[in-house]
Amino acid sequence: MNVHVIRLRHGLVVVLTAFLILAGAPSFGAPDDEPIWQSPPAPADLPDITIETMDGESHHLSDYRGKIVLLSFWATWCGPCILELPSLAKTRAALGADAITVLAVSEDRGGRSDVEKFAGSHPEIAAMLSYLDPHRRGAKALGITVVPTTILVDRQGRELGRLTGGADWSSPEWRNRIAEALAVP
Repeated sequence: MNVHVIRLRHGLVVVLTAFLILAGAPSFGAPDDEPIWQSPPAPADLPDITIETMDGESHHLSDYRGKIVLLSFWATWCGPCILELPSLAKTRAALGADAITVLAVSEDRGGRSDVEKFAGSHPEIAAMLSYLDPHRRGAKALGITVVPTTILVDRQGRELGRLTGGADWSSPEWRNRIAEALAVP
């Protein structure tokens, strides 16, 4: 392969990546990237975003007031997302639906059909994959530009922290963060 072709391909990748970021397309880090936990100095009120169910019903974030929520934005094409989803399901099962609500919100532009196809090959997490944001309105309102991004929301609908990048939510570190949130009435 000639050097000019290599430079051209590299240049196209850089230009394409910049275009996608500027266009607001979600991106994701390499699997080696460390997740970044951003903790606001004080809990921040979140906008009352609207997400859709697989059946086309609209739900608002405010519908979950009174519960601790892990609001996870993901996509079927995102490797770190796919690795992270089983740990969200384990955490949900271990803590119970009464203790924590996990909202796994797909950012796939294909919407329901993309998620249904994906869920068919991942039965262990299929029940959790029931929310859609195909036009990215909710993600944009929350300032999310990277998937996976997960926001820990307190009972009053305030952001306690945000994780950019994938994580093992069933690990002691993340379970402790969630337990701290559960301890606050």
